[in-house]
Amino acid sequence: MVRSLTKSPFVLFALGLLICASSPSSAKDKYLPQRRALYEQMLRLSAEGKYEESIPVAEKLVALTKRAEGEDSASTAAELSNLAEAYDNLGQFDKVEPLLKEALAISRKILGPEHPDTAHSLYCLGKMYEDMGDYGKVEPLLKESLAIYQKALGRDNQNTATAFFNLAAFYLNIGDFANAQQTCKEALEIYEKVLGRENLLTVTAIAEMGATYGALRDFAKAGAPYKEALDGYQRILGRKNEKAAIMLNNLAGISSRTGDYAKAEPLYKEALEIDREVLGPDSIIKMRAHLDNLGRLYWKMGEYAKAEPLFKEALEICQKTFGPEHPYTAVHMRSLANLQLDLGEIEDARRLIQSSYAIEVKAFSKLLLFGTENQQLAYEDSQPNPYTLFAAMGGSDSFLADAVLHHKAVVLDSLIEERLLAETGQQEANRDLVQQLYAKKRILAQLSLQATAPSAKEASQRIRALEQEVEEIEDKLARQCTNIGQARRALTITVQQVQAAIPNDAVLVEYVRYIRFLGRGKYEPCYGAILLSAAAPPFWVTLGSANEIEATVNQYQRLVRNAGDDEMAAILGKLYNDVWEPVERMFPVPTNRVIISPDGQLNFLSFATLLNPDKGFVAEKYSIQYVTSGRDLLREPQPTQNKQVLVMANPKFDTDIQLASSDVPTEGAGILRGRKNATLRI
Repeated sequence: MVRSLTKSPFVLFALGLLICASSPSSAKDKYLPQRRALYEQMLRLSAEGKYEESIPVAEKLVALTKRAEGEDSASTAAELSNLAEAYDNLGQFDKVEPLLKEALAISRKILGPEHPDTAHSLYCLGKMYEDMGDYGKVEPLLKESLAIYQKALGRDNQNTATAFFNLAAFYLNIGDFANAQQTCKEALEIYEKVLGRENLLTVTAIAEMGATYGALRDFAKAGAPYKEALDGYQRILGRKNEKAAIMLNNLAGISSRTGDYAKAEPLYKEALEIDREVLGPDSIIKMRAHLDNLGRLYWKMGEYAKAEPLFKEALEICQKTFGPEHPYTAVHMRSLANLQLDLGEIEDARRLIQSSYAIEVKAFSKLLLFGTENQQLAYEDSQPNPYTLFAAMGGSDSFLADAVLHHKAVVLDSLIEERLLAETGQQEANRDLVQQLYAKKRILAQLSLQATAPSAKEASQRIRALEQEVEEIEDKLARQCTNIGQARRALTITVQQVQAAIPNDAVLVEYVRYIRFLGRGKYEPCYGAILLSAAAPPFWVTLGSANEIEATVNQYQRLVRNAGDDEMAAILGKLYNDVWEPVERMFPVPTNRVIISPDGQLNFLSFATLLNPDKGFVAEKYSIQYVTSGRDLLREPQPTQNKQVLVMANPKFDTDIQLASSDVPTEGAGILRGRKNATLRI
């Protein structure tokens, strides 16, 4: 399920047992000819992509192997893994999981917990969870697999390199691009050392390095490894092969992103033609990303008649294979919804957008239950902006309000929640973890603030080691202090609950920096605000360009330090017109108090000092209160044993938001994993 069958450690071991059997005296030998024939048939069908036909063959092989060698044998574990791979290729994960768990249990029992075949079983199970979108279970399995390979085989080993590669691919999938790049470099270094630059596995790692650059939007660096990998795949596998198609798709993606549509179109079409010729109908799942990417190109070009059937085919493939609630299904729903908005098919678009949003919230809620703060933030940044498409539709104010309450500062809320659970819970070990976390972060802060150090290299190594320790503690806390089946508090709060907490004479203003959808693949950063009050329904207000508003805020910040009264008054008046007056116009009557939740660079602005046209301050008319999110109105004070105070200064609120397109990401190489899923955004 990870590699082709002929590269699986389990399969090689099982095949060796079959071939090396000698005399026909044992029960094993009695079934040997039939097992060998079935095995060869299964390999042939899998190589041809005929996964439906391979399943009954694999099932017969499992039954015969159990009869010949018993329930607990290496060969039985291998054939269970092969059967799981056949189901996995068809996306039937409910049948894959029990088979892989059984294979892992057998491997641990007869080979031990530190055997390379056990490591491979761990990886197979982790990859299956990744395909399911159950990301919280993946990383521990992949890390354990890597640790076993390193201990059993050493660092400079092909299987160890593959374990690094697989972990890098997972990090790419969850948006942890920095870790993905570093881990992929490890894999590439080992492959080059052990196998050389011309080996197929090395070429695969080169392709994956290109994918990490693409994910980080460094397109200038992404192109070279993609081209080198394309040449390598075509030289080794022939001009038309699945991996070459992936590289053509990725190169087309770079051209599309940089606006060179004429160059992108033939590359996308060539990739799709190779898919249809090489993969066949049983493997059409692997075409979904290429279908969607070509569709997005036509959508950007305004050729809607060409784009629509491609989007629909990609969505149909994904729904059939992964199911209606998988994160990949949400990606294709968004693509089709974008097109429908441009065509004026608002109700059809609304249904798809609401469905995709529900899927994304469910996936995000799972991710918030594991991993480090950086991983959670990285995943959130890698996902489509949750406000973009709701804001593009009329009559979606209630959905926007829901999205703002669920997404704004949700990672911060998640971290606060797990710390409180740890500090106030019964488990002393969890309280100790929190204290360790605070202590290491304090040391890390001190090291980071040191102006000089005896050795810059030594200081850098110490900081990196501490950062890794902090991440390990954060990950452990997230896993131990929360219930995997229970969503974070921030994602369970409703608009109605927040409205009930707002005083009758008050209004909550949730400012949002978001990506405004302009149609045909065009977007711009903007500000908007959602208004919530006790009695009135939610109301969305579109404000101006983020670039223009932030330029004025920057002027405001400079003038606060040193400016004349007239100059400052002009800026305060302009900001009043840009970010206050359009919102105030919609306040319910009576409104005496305004609860403000800023966003972006508006966090640097004192709303109370804004000047209306009559030169009156906002504070003269309203009582102003600030919150991080409207959820804060429902927060109950929690006792804590921690006596320390953490001061955070000069936060960076002006980091660019990634473009909120629903592009199907470009793919990494995938030959080591048999990856069917496009997971990187470029």
